[in-house]
Amino acid sequence: METKPEVTVMIPTLNEELGLETLLDDLADQTHPPAQVLIIDGGSTDGTIEIASNYKRLDIEVLNNPQRRVPFALNIGLDAAKFDYLIRIDAHSRINPEYIEVIAGHFAADPAIGGVGGIKKAVATSRAGQIIADVLSSKLAVGGSQYHYAEDVCFVDHIPFGAYPVSVLRELDGWDEAMLVNQDYELDYRVRQSGRRLLIDPKARIMWQSRETVARLFHQYHRYGQGKAAVLKKHPSSGKPRHLLPAVIVVGCVVGALGAFIWPVLAIVPLGYLLAVGIVSATIVRSPGKWPTAVGAMLAMQLGYGSGMVRSAGSMLRGRRATMAASQTSDLGRV
Repeated sequence: METKPEVTVMIPTLNEELGLETLLDDLADQTHPPAQVLIIDGGSTDGTIEIASNYKRLDIEVLNNPQRRVPFALNIGLDAAKFDYLIRIDAHSRINPEYIEVIAGHFAADPAIGGVGGIKKAVATSRAGQIIADVLSSKLAVGGSQYHYAEDVCFVDHIPFGAYPVSVLRELDGWDEAMLVNQDYELDYRVRQSGRRLLIDPKARIMWQSRETVARLFHQYHRYGQGKAAVLKKHPSSGKPRHLLPAVIVVGCVVGALGAFIWPVLAIVPLGYLLAVGIVSATIVRSPGKWPTAVGAMLAMQLGYGSGMVRSAGSMLRGRRATMAASQTSDLGRV
């Protein structure tokens, strides 16, 4: 009988009292429970520390993250990991009961694998948030990000909330703390460059809280775009056409809209783009009442991401560091 390896789970937190206990219950109910649970806290002022400290079903160690940002928390967790495999999970997420067992099974079957992840399913509570979650779960909206919709085990470029061999993470010096956003993709690129492969298995599912408004979704994707620009500066070969397309759309729409005052035919660029977004959005939600929010979500994702890339690229061209908008939320997991 195959013996599945023991794992460490780390959870970055900052004011996560609303969702933390539910996630801890999910961990305690795992068919293959974690051998070690680390809460890396960035200075919570709510009940986060009390929930972690008083939880009885798991042995939890609470660590301090004075820098308060995600990549620092992840490296603190890496330093404290006592077992061979490390899983990062966000505090405002849920996982299915087989989550750790599925991941550990892949490591047991192929110890040379570089990382394992599951399907990232967006969930929400408000009506607008549920529409946004539907858009985030659609292949038409997220394109090549297979971790949103894959139905079979497959090898990928990036895994969400990934699980990795601790030896690999330490060999690669962990997460780049200069990458306040996109540090997970940057790490995955280095893992792949080291000759190892990344795998996702749909039988491992993480239910992740999406943004509840179009405005907050735009802010989130604007930061993603800023982070992507920083990753591309560090690893130019990591870029693919789909990574650059949102920036091309933003530049094309701005040039088309402004140029239309001189050459009206250029208006076809932004108008054609809006028409395409409208058609795709209608295909995703299939309900007239949901259509305006779906259109807003598509525009927020693409224009937010593209404008973030353009903003950071402009800063870097002027010899500055990639700009990074302030986080719109207090918790580390959503930064």
